[in-house]
Amino acid sequence: MGRVILEKDFRVAVESYREAFLKPAEKGVINAEIAQSMARLAGLRNIIVHRYWSVDDMSIYNDARRSGVEAVERFIEEVLGYIETKDP
Repeated sequence: MGRVILEKDFRVAVESYREAFLKPAEKGVINAEIAQSMARLAGLRNIIVHRYWSVDDMSIYNDARRSGVEAVERFIEEVLGYIETKDP
């Protein structure tokens, strides 16, 4: 969602998943706290995908719990709120 909004509304391209969450905060689409939480989850995703052989399961579990579902829900709410103000 973040990439599409950045490209469509701001003509900004991102090069990473982390950027796809941090840049919308810079543009006022989502708040900085949610952007940071989602960027941490993107970092966690990168560790799982690119260094799966060295992943500590308990560390992954703790990181996901700390940033996890609540951050994703809030991210979706904020993006939907932004979209609703742009396209009533």
